[in-house]
Amino acid sequence: MSSALQPATTGDKVDLWYVDFAEVGDAALAHYGELLNAEERVRRDRFVFDRDRRAYAVSHALVRTVLSTYVDVAAARWQFSANAYGRPEIAGDQANCGLRFNLSHTRGAALIGVVWGREMGVDIEAVERSTSVVELADRYFSPPEVVDLMQLPEPRRRDAFFDYWTLKESYIKARGMGLAIPLDQFSFDLSRGTSLACDARLGDDGTQWRFARWSPDPRFRAAAAVRCRPEERLSFTIRRCVPLGECGEAVELEVRVRS
Repeated sequence: MSSALQPATTGDKVDLWYVDFAEVGDAALAHYGELLNAEERVRRDRFVFDRDRRAYAVSHALVRTVLSTYVDVAAARWQFSANAYGRPEIAGDQANCGLRFNLSHTRGAALIGVVWGREMGVDIEAVERSTSVVELADRYFSPPEVVDLMQLPEPRRRDAFFDYWTLKESYIKARGMGLAIPLDQFSFDLSRGTSLACDARLGDDGTQWRFARWSPDPRFRAAAAVRCRPEERLSFTIRRCVPLGECGEAVELEVRVRS
């Protein structure tokens, strides 16, 4: 990827990189296998379906090539380890470089978020899949979120569901604990600019987080969560890219805070 992209160099800027799997050709895919380490290649080859093997290769090539735009390390040389909850983190010689990242992928696309020195998480979801949004909301969402969702006209309910879902996923991934955090123990209020309220059991303060939500294209919904103090200003930018290929212009996202 070109150094002319000028990725973020300070902690008040959050970079998001998005790849549409349909834009990745077979020639590029062959190169991605060369970037993966032995363990990653074994994991890729365990998938039964070709689409899943391709998704794994593209997603992990995205991580490696994107990180190399920030630190002068060859894409194939990055090392990673997992925390107690399975979240990948930078390891080896670059473990203390200060760069934080989070990866999410869904049917047809992947998203990586990168920031310096902050906790962050991202999520991307395909909205065209068959999903009973009411059933899932009843099972996983907080009571206020379920009430808000059910008050919406049915045509708007599905979009709102994926706004909630991606925001909630981005938050638990930013905390580094995944589904060890019950989804019904924190609530978003989309009427108040993505306001977050946390149950006391979580030991967290919702005012210490900033969120962005957007739709990369009509097929997908995405969100990002970053820890910051209430008085801090953060900017979020999104780029469409292909690992080892071309990248589009950085587009700044509108970030609504609590009103």
